[in-house]
Amino acid sequence: MRNVLAALFSVLTLTGCATTGPYQITAERPRSSFPTEYGVIAGAFTTPDRWRLGRTAFVRNVETRKDYRISQSFAFHAGDFDHPDRKGVVFAFAVPPGRYEFYNYLIYSTNGAYETRWYSKEDFSVPFDVTPGAVVYLGDVQFVPNTGKNVLGMSVADGGFFRLMDEFDHDLPQLRAKYPDIDWLTAQKAGVLGRTLPPVLFTPSEKGVDRVVPPALLNQ
Repeated sequence: MRNVLAALFSVLTLTGCATTGPYQITAERPRSSFPTEYGVIAGAFTTPDRWRLGRTAFVRNVETRKDYRISQSFAFHAGDFDHPDRKGVVFAFAVPPGRYEFYNYLIYSTNGAYETRWYSKEDFSVPFDVTPGAVVYLGDVQFVPNTGKNVLGMSVADGGFFRLMDEFDHDLPQLRAKYPDIDWLTAQKAGVLGRTLPPVLFTPSEKGVDRVVPPALLNQ
């Protein structure tokens, strides 16, 4: 929860990148630049429509508590692909072997007057394992948006949740194109496929919602 709160109160300027941090595999930092005993966690991060929402799924090593973030916003970049029912990016991390878990999420929206952030008040655990040298497909982390009504009766964003879907056959061409030095023939599907983040749908009291005025507007 501490990492989520840190993200809540940081300046969130998410771009089309799916991941952040030194463990992200990129053209400049290919798989071969990481230790051979590291495993790879990979997948897609999508939404059905180009909602102007920042989205982050938090992953960590259960033992070391090392934190990894899968993030995207459509504010500035369309992503890696744009299918009729899925729009988003693919991602890949090189990580030490061990037990990992999805443990929280953050959904971020702004309308210029205030910012709204949705997250889990309590950390949860959707675990999976990474073995040495393995490639683990975490699925398509699909965002499912909720909508509500404002005081004028207009539809507005009201957070949402994520589901971990098996779209491997559809994601593989994008993964191969973006990460050509990963041996995708050895990829294994994680046991999390079919799960949701959070694992159960929250009641309003269990879901954290913050609505704040951006500092720039407070100073006007």
